[in-house]
Order: sequence, then C-alpha cells, then structure tokens
Amino acid sequence: MILSIFRQKRPPIAEKLHASLVEASRRPVFYASLGVPDTVEGRFEMISLHMFLYMNRVRTTQNQPLRELTQEVLDWGFLEFDRAIRDLGVSDTRVPKKMKKLAAHFYGRVQALEPLLTANDVGGLSATLGRIIFSDETAPGAIQLAAYTVSARDHLDALAEDSFLQGMISFPEPIV
Repeated sequence: MILSIFRQKRPPIAEKLHASLVEASRRPVFYASLGVPDTVEGRFEMISLHMFLYMNRVRTTQNQPLRELTQEVLDWGFLEFDRAIRDLGVSDTRVPKKMKKLAAHFYGRVQALEPLLTANDVGGLSATLGRIIFSDETAPGAIQLAAYTVSARDHLDALAEDSFLQGMISFPEPIV
C-alpha cells in the first residue's frame, strides 16, 4: 500500500501509444531485410527512431492535451528503458548512469535527425542513420531506413491530432 504513492500512474493512452511505437520498431523487416542489428543496442535505436518520429510530428502542436500526452509517452519510454536495463542485470547503483547515457544518446539522435528530416535530406539521413545504427554511413540498409523515415514522417503528418489523443498511431510498412 505504501509503495503505491511512489508509483506514478500513466494514462492508458500514453501506454497504448508507447506500445504502438515499440511494436512498429520491432517489425522483423528492419532486422531481417534492412540489416539493423538484432541486439539490445539495435532495438534501442529503432525504438528511439520511432519515438523521434512521433515527437517530430507533434512538436509544433498548440494542443496542450497532446503536448502533455507526448511528455507522458516519452516518460513511459524512458521508464521502460530503465526496466530493461534492470532486467539485463545492471546494478541499482549503475542504472542512473546508464539512463543518463541513454537519454544523451536519444537526444543526440533527435538533434542529428531533426534538421535532416525537416530539409528532406535523404542522403544526410542515410549517412547519419548508417553511422548511428549500422556503424557504416554507406550501409545498404541505411538508405532504405532513411526512405522509411521520410515515409513515416509523411504518414504521421497526415494523421489527425485527435487520433493520437485517442491512442491511435500507425506507421507505414518499410519498402525493401
């Protein structure tokens, strides 16, 4: 009972949106066809990419409930990263350091990808995604992942803000 005061309740819609982001990031095509490493790091990168795409879509909204929901989705995502780190056996004393590092990686990716996506710089996106995800700017999967990123941005831009407030988000299928 007393521990319940330490547990924050997240809106079910935030949990649903986050689950959709994770589901989209776990599509087998990313790993089997595009060559994203099927590792903890590779999965972190794909979840981060989908979180970035969602954040990019709603970043300029004037809709206050949507802004608050987006923060809840982001918080939920980092809570899940925290849980995953603990499940991997990282000690309680090292978790905060790992979380700071993950947050720095995530926001670094946001800073690197946002201007490229805004400028429709598919070549720059490909090189950056290649460097981040494949450790190779010229990786064949990076070109396809860059095209998917632009396609996903356009797909999300076409969705009404009300759909997000109802917990509905979708992503296009990657083209391989």
